[in-house]
Amino acid sequence: KQWYQRRVAITAGEKEIDYCAGTIKILKDEMKRVMQTEQDLQKCHKQFAHTISQISFKPIGEQTEDENEIEAALEKFCQLLEEIEDHREKKIVNANNVLSRFDRFRKGDIGRCKEEKKRFAVQTEKSCAALEKSLSVSKKKEKSTDCDSALIPLL
Repeated sequence: KQWYQRRVAITAGEKEIDYCAGTIKILKDEMKRVMQTEQDLQKCHKQFAHTISQISFKPIGEQTEDENEIEAALEKFCQLLEEIEDHREKKIVNANNVLSRFDRFRKGDIGRCKEEKKRFAVQTEKSCAALEKSLSVSKKKEKSTDCDSALIPLL
């Protein structure tokens, strides 16, 4: 009974690892698309800010108070856009760092678990084959139920 509970727990863990790896991959792909969109938006905003900074009123006489206020407002707007884009740049760098960490985790830790699962499956298959041979159990091509059914009467 304890053996069966461990096997169920292992199977549940394997399913969770597969789910986690798939979710991380989807998240990574979506983050890449979002970051590309952010970079495109950043490029547009920088170009827009540059265009605004080039605006200059050349009055035919004295510059009016309204024109002075408009110039000041455009200059302030340009500064705000530049600040926003500086923060966006930091966000993009941080997001890329998170993406690389996700990728390392998915390929490293989860990949290692999957490799261990494969090695365990091969070792289990060998053990089951040896057990079947020693118990003179006929080989039926089923996943791992041969070994399980052979062990259950022994418990």
